[in-house]
Amino acid sequence: MIRNLLMVIVLVVTAMACNNTQTNTAGNESGENDTLLTPINITVADYIEKPSELAGREVIIKGTVSHTCKHGGKRMFIYGDNPEESVEIKAGENIAAFNAELEGSDVVVTGMFTELVVDEAYLNEWEAEVNLESGEEHQIHDGNHTTENPDSVKMQNLEKINNYRIQIAESGKDHLSFYSIECNSFEVVPAPSDK
Repeated sequence: MIRNLLMVIVLVVTAMACNNTQTNTAGNESGENDTLLTPINITVADYIEKPSELAGREVIIKGTVSHTCKHGGKRMFIYGDNPEESVEIKAGENIAAFNAELEGSDVVVTGMFTELVVDEAYLNEWEAEVNLESGEEHQIHDGNHTTENPDSVKMQNLEKINNYRIQIAESGKDHLSFYSIECNSFEVVPAPSDK
């Protein structure tokens, strides 16, 4: 249960991911730059097991859409073999929104694997915005839209901020990393025909 909650939190925070692309300027002659620029095929398991190796890379991933955010359609979540392990996909510049009708469909997504670093500075900025009631930029989206009451949303966000501070302290590091994929393009995989 805690692992599933942590996964949801990870996916939620990645909604606010920054593009931390890493390029290799050395090694042009050896072809290393070409390797970094070529999209790589990954699975949902790769996303879960080795995200730090993928940060800053363009990836291609296939999965089943479990949820699209109803508030603007800027996020969808996909899963692979295990519905308990999901990947957050954010709409990139080329994507207006993800339609709710995608839920249950298999999709192939091409996009940039991004990392959001949540540290004390990030949490302080988010907390200040929440206290000014303008925390939409940092608001975390986990696919659950339980309340629209501004006071309840404020309290939920302050609780989330406090929980992240606890997680940072328990991690022994000075930050948490959350990952997502910023979608450049996607296609729906047709269902196999029954002929």
